[in-house]
Amino acid sequence: MVGLALLLTMTMTLGMVGRALATDGEAEAGTVGRKIVVFRDGVDEQGTRDSVIARAGATKVRDLRLINAAVVRVEPRSQRSLERHPGVLRVDDDAMVQVQADPVPEVAASAAEALPWGIGRVGANKVWDRDRNMAVDPGANAGAGVKVAVLDTGIDLDHPDLTANIGGGTNIIVPSSSPDDDNGHGTHVAGTIAAADNRLGVIGVAPQASLYAVKVLDSDGRGYVSDIIAGLEWCIANGMQVVNMSFGGSTDVPSFHAAITSAHNEGIVLVAAAGNSGPANNTVMYPAKYPEVVAVSATTATNRITSFSSRGPEVELAAPGDHIQSTYKRKGYATLSGTSMASPHVAGAAALVISSGITDTNGDGRTNDEVRRRLDNTAQDLGDIWGRDYAYGFGLVDAQQATGNPSPPLVVTAVASPVSRDHAQLAGRLLRIGSAPSTNVSFLWGTTKDCTDGETAQVTMTEAGSFFIELESLTPGTRYYFKSKAVGDGTAYGTVGSFRFETIPPRVTTRPATIITSTSATMNGKLLNLGTAPSVAVSLLWGTTSAVSDGETAPLTMTASGTFSVSLPGLTPGTRYYVKAKVVGDGTRYGSVAVFRTPP
Repeated sequence: MVGLALLLTMTMTLGMVGRALATDGEAEAGTVGRKIVVFRDGVDEQGTRDSVIARAGATKVRDLRLINAAVVRVEPRSQRSLERHPGVLRVDDDAMVQVQADPVPEVAASAAEALPWGIGRVGANKVWDRDRNMAVDPGANAGAGVKVAVLDTGIDLDHPDLTANIGGGTNIIVPSSSPDDDNGHGTHVAGTIAAADNRLGVIGVAPQASLYAVKVLDSDGRGYVSDIIAGLEWCIANGMQVVNMSFGGSTDVPSFHAAITSAHNEGIVLVAAAGNSGPANNTVMYPAKYPEVVAVSATTATNRITSFSSRGPEVELAAPGDHIQSTYKRKGYATLSGTSMASPHVAGAAALVISSGITDTNGDGRTNDEVRRRLDNTAQDLGDIWGRDYAYGFGLVDAQQATGNPSPPLVVTAVASPVSRDHAQLAGRLLRIGSAPSTNVSFLWGTTKDCTDGETAQVTMTEAGSFFIELESLTPGTRYYFKSKAVGDGTAYGTVGSFRFETIPPRVTTRPATIITSTSATMNGKLLNLGTAPSVAVSLLWGTTSAVSDGETAPLTMTASGTFSVSLPGLTPGTRYYVKAKVVGDGTRYGSVAVFRTPP
């Protein structure tokens, strides 16, 4: 049930039930609060910082070297003194976080190993179990050697499905104690990431990845933002490659964002639960809301967004989060729901991508950007609209596509618009880039359905979306055919579309001749409209028979309707002449035949 979801709260509710705790910043005046004092650049000598804290009457709890800060206990009057100190940049609330959930029943492990539905849905088993015998194939990519930190309530260090993959950890809350899980949430997350292939219980997305328990929450699921920051500092110092954070809150704590940014800049792939505040939009929580973090929404077994999952522009990927079976405390197993359960599917997939040998393509010295791009580009698009959206982000994470053979792009041809007499705007939509970091799109075009007359210039795209390319120098009234093309890790084509600029011919009438002499006359016409052409050529045909075939006057260019006249010399006295007007634009039209006679 959704009520079983385990998420954290940061000054607001993170889970599905329960009430939010008050932060220390909301404490009554005169009471001692817990704050994060951030020092200015250059104020980094330990003695100086301790002196600033002591002189303000505050008590230091711990240093946060990662963000040049310290956690203190302080009364409001002393806090104001700290805020006024020239060496202090700011003082942030050290917000409380808390796991909130209904009691979770533990279930006995099955005798044989089972593949949780979410692991299969993201295609993880297709990466390391190609023969489908529920065992990791020899030499297959199962995430071996990749360090994944679980910032949570700890991990059950004695769980038979996890012991083989636990590489270490730390207890941030009580450093002298082990990071053993006394709540259950962290163990559940860890099992989805990397439960081992041991013919028992369940198996994870990356069953050979190294798990690191970073305990930032106590047995009641409570903790401080500063504990999470300290946990991130430990992750950086110990070379973590992926960090899973199945918690979040509605408050943007600047110190927290600074720590997240530092971890990202160190090359760590940061993954977090989007939150359980759906179904409204713009409900993604922190830290998932930060741009450095992969925000993960939760889907059902039918690939639909869950009702509780948060939504918003920050959602980057979707993953299974409804009725997820995984490991639990006291060597048990449990089925839980929440974006807490979705996030570790993505963290595990990131471990598989790293293990597959992804390289630094943008030259910034790290590969976390490339891992995110690979996961985004190979995701399975979901929802009612193409491309990234508030519910699913780029789509359902696909571990097989992200780590397997090169994945081709996917493109469709859209309607050409606008279309004019000599050019058209061709339209297409890149639905998926595939496994390449970028894809080149263009259009093939022609006057037949083979579209072999030419190809437009290429446009480079780094994410799915619409694209438009102008096709010029077209012939009015001609039907043209076109189809989209995408070249990345493979070449894909859209269906054939067509367009035609429907021309309208001009209209002209013949008017009676004037100024008639025995040897000359002025012949007249009137242009009624230009049709669809920007300009037309008008002239007058003449002759001594009704065929009007003896001659034609030089063409005159007209850009607007109106009358026109041409003097015709060298006529024969006493002769009957025939005249008709002619116009050439988007088509050729004639006026009726007029008659005049020269005097003797």
